[in-house]
Amino acid sequence: MEEQLLTFSFRHGRDWTRLTNRLHCSMESLSWHPNGTDFNYEIILAKWADKRTSIDSFFRRQETIGLINELISCEPIFPNVYMVSFTGPFHNTVRENLLKYNLTTYSSSVKEGVQKWNVLIRPRSQFRFIRSLMDIGNFTVNPTLSAVSSVDMSRIMWANQLLSKLSRLVLTDKEIEYLMAAGKLGYFNKRRNLSVTDMAALLSRNKSTVDRSLKSAIGKLLSCIIASMNEAN
Repeated sequence: MEEQLLTFSFRHGRDWTRLTNRLHCSMESLSWHPNGTDFNYEIILAKWADKRTSIDSFFRRQETIGLINELISCEPIFPNVYMVSFTGPFHNTVRENLLKYNLTTYSSSVKEGVQKWNVLIRPRSQFRFIRSLMDIGNFTVNPTLSAVSSVDMSRIMWANQLLSKLSRLVLTDKEIEYLMAAGKLGYFNKRRNLSVTDMAALLSRNKSTVDRSLKSAIGKLLSCIIASMNEAN
């Protein structure tokens, strides 16, 4: 029986991520591991640009009010980007239900206090899985089902890679837009010999804006790659 792609946005009733809805931040889960049903050990990447409170203060506050068990570390790895490790609740969470229904292929992120999910799921599990989530929180974007294409599979697998997560946090929307356009137009293909002037003309955009955004995006990505290589060594 073929799997389908289940897409939804979700907010837990008592989950710390919902408290980020008014803060200038976004988050990507790197890794997690449950300790039985007691708690979940998790490592996340967080882009934190909020001036009202520091990311360390935010997580210390969640520890105090009991929404996470313990903040283990909060380390800057890039300007405004942090690697945070902590233990938090596992019972009555999306991840508990992912394990319960043996759903192993998915991607997730947090923005404006909402968890966004893409999950590959078999038809026989769809109704029960969705019902189980309704018992622990609210869908802010109702679940939708669609056939899974090879492109969908590639996107989910790529979304779970470290460089992809860093890119989504580090790059601005405009930098991503021009970087993607450069790839599609063949700017990085030496045989095409496409200049920034040519690219700006094709996009009907200002040359200096395109040039500045591309250089900034490439510089940030190179910094991410170098930082990840340093961590590996």
